[in-house]
Amino acid sequence: MGGRRRTGRCARPCGPRPDLASRRADVSGPPRVVATALTALSRAGAKRVQTDYFAGY
Repeated sequence: MGGRRRTGRCARPCGPRPDLASRRADVSGPPRVVATALTALSRAGAKRVQTDYFAGY
């Protein structure tokens, strides 16, 4: 992928969003990625998060 490594961090700051609590977030991926995303979304103010875990191909 162009020699760039994925770090699991957002390219831009993922701070609080004023309307995040009124939206639904969808997170899909391996368990560790989903857990990390849930933590970030919770800290940012998300109230409704739909998850879909998968272990690989």
